[in-house]
Amino acid sequence: MEVILLVVVGLAVAFYLIYREHNKHKEEAEVKESDKVEALQTAPYKVPEPAATTPIPLVVETVAPVKAKSPAKPKAPAKAPAATKAKAPAKPRAPKAKPTVA
Repeated sequence: MEVILLVVVGLAVAFYLIYREHNKHKEEAEVKESDKVEALQTAPYKVPEPAATTPIPLVVETVAPVKAKSPAKPKAPAKAPAATKAKAPAKPRAPKAKPTVA
């Protein structure tokens, strides 16, 4: 697995170096072409003035007020739970018999 990883990384580095060298020659050729073009231009480049702008007036539209909804009716109070009978007190339990130790 490590061998495959090393081969892939090595190929990526080699591709980067070759691609960089190829682009370096390409950029040098473009620089030479641009020097020729600059030599042919004799008149200075003129930038046209932007068109005049006029201020936009602020127009405020009036909108009819929206009618508010009437408040909700209050809910009826919850009914009290029905009265329950009072429970009788629990009967006392008889004490458990203690085991005797013989």
